[in-house]
Amino acid sequence: MALPYTQELRKSSSDHWNVSECCLNSNNLESSNIHSLKKVNSTNLSRSSSKVKCSTNNLKASSSNNFKSPTSGMDKYGKQRLKLAVLLRDKILPKNLLWTIENGTLLGAWRNGKFIAHDDDFDFAVYFNKEDVQSKVIELFDHINYTLPEPYKARLVTTYCTKIEVFDPSYGKYTLQGPSYNKADFHHVTADIQAFQLNGEFYHALYNICPQNVVLRASNIFPMGSISLEGEMFNTPCHVEAVLKSIYGSLSINAKYNTNTGRYEDHSEDVKTNDN
Repeated sequence: MALPYTQELRKSSSDHWNVSECCLNSNNLESSNIHSLKKVNSTNLSRSSSKVKCSTNNLKASSSNNFKSPTSGMDKYGKQRLKLAVLLRDKILPKNLLWTIENGTLLGAWRNGKFIAHDDDFDFAVYFNKEDVQSKVIELFDHINYTLPEPYKARLVTTYCTKIEVFDPSYGKYTLQGPSYNKADFHHVTADIQAFQLNGEFYHALYNICPQNVVLRASNIFPMGSISLEGEMFNTPCHVEAVLKSIYGSLSINAKYNTNTGRYEDHSEDVKTNDN
């Protein structure tokens, strides 16, 4: 969807490109015109070979495994993030877009229909087929950026992952702590829209800094269902528990994060299995 605006780009001190009220990461651009973008830093189905800690939502109340801010939880910003998510659901996301909630947002909904107190953003997943995902994400970004009301902004990220961040800048931001984030900033009130690409029977998360990339079986996602979260209904994969295990590994409250695999493990479950 082509949209009727063209903006001149300028580089900011935070190493992002600002397009009037939107931002694009500096690695994304060859052209100074957003509608003449020729190339995006592609992650496709590849991932970093270096052993880095995966920035993923923790299953316990500790933020020790998360590169985001321990003071940016849903207990503080949940109401504002929910308001943004409802706006995206009802007014912004195209009706023909395939999307669900994911990650910590989905985990909280699956557990008890509530946000996880220490979770630091609202997570959406968007699903694309084998076509040029990068161009589709740019089209989606254009649409979101053009239709967002004030005070919300949007920016496209294609460095450590391929996603769109929609945020309210009035609540401030902080610097991500992980080395692979290269001192990128993140806003306290953010909805992450993470891209997935179909490859055969599986959707691959275009998130290239996890030791183990997230791969979801298409039959566990479609046909989509719905789930209640904080009194609102959102799209969800049809087999929620299977999807969450694909993302996190163990869903046990006693699970510990393994930095080498980027997954949660509960070895007490192994002991019980061997005993049986």
